[in-house]
Amino acid sequence: MIKTLSLTKTFGPTIALENLSTTIEEGSIYGLVGSNGAGKSSTLRTISGLVKPSGGKILFAGEDITGKDPTQIVTQGVTLVPEGRRIFPDMTVRETSRSAHICARTTCPRTSSGCTACSRA
Repeated sequence: MIKTLSLTKTFGPTIALENLSTTIEEGSIYGLVGSNGAGKSSTLRTISGLVKPSGGKILFAGEDITGKDPTQIVTQGVTLVPEGRRIFPDMTVRETSRSAHICARTTCPRTSSGCTACSRA
């Protein structure tokens, strides 16, 4: 389960997220819908640790992951797979998600060797 408590993210004077409190239950599927600039990407990037929150908390499986490094967060199973970026054009969404989790543990899902073996960015 992922839970946010009063999650806030600002970029200078711009408020991208303001007091977002939500719970995403394990095994469920949710959609995050909004217009351009509504904070969808900021929400996902903050939860995955790619940007640090300005305030609030992020819990994953009951553990506080607020402000942790993305490499620590991904080893726990929280992964962000950007849509349509063609970062790994020959990999499925499942393989890409798995590679983020496994590469954080220094093993490539395709070659079973070091993480740099699957890097195509």
